[in-house]
Amino acid sequence: MSNTTTTANGTARRGKLGQRVAYACGNLGQSAFYNALSTYFVVYVTSSLFAGVDKGVATKLIGIITGLVVVIRIAEIFIDPLLG
Repeated sequence: MSNTTTTANGTARRGKLGQRVAYACGNLGQSAFYNALSTYFVVYVTSSLFAGVDKGVATKLIGIITGLVVVIRIAEIFIDPLLG
């Protein structure tokens, strides 16, 4: 992996190791937060949200929520490049 990048006008520029480490730490923090929140959401939906509901109805509702999350994530794949 080279430490040199090329700018738009064609000149070479050396990247700093500190910038790469800072980016990696920021990405690690963001990923850890997202995964913790996602895990909590799944546990909440499957155990607490439908605690007093009939098992068959709860299964259907969990399926609907899961389907909505999947649709939103797929839509996000196409929308993110437009927003970014």
